Amino acid sequence: MEAEALLESAGAFKLDEASSGIPRHRFLFSLTEKGRIAIVRQLEPALHISYGDDDLVNSQLLAHVPKILKIDVQGAPLNSSWHEDADASRAPVAGSLESYFGLSE
Repeated sequence: MEAEALLESAGAFKLDEASSGIPRHRFLFSLTEKGRIAIVRQLEPALHISYGDDDLVNSQLLAHVPKILKIDVQGAPLNSSWHEDADASRAPVAGSLESYFGLSE
């Protein structure tokens, strides 16, 4: 799965007790828009990370999730928002997970 490989390369997974990251079993993935919306709404996360062109899903979730981070590999301007009615603190765009979390050089 492409998303899982991206998270692994970004160091998001906790590999052992000494490493930082989130345990792999805590990540959920869905292939359908309805599935993604349902999962996220049920879990009520503090942050939802989307990759690619998910603006329809993200717009549906904006009322239910405090922050929705969109990863745009094309390179996003700093402090920009993917949604015209939401500021960059609620709907930020980043070029990568590493750049958003300040891990890139």
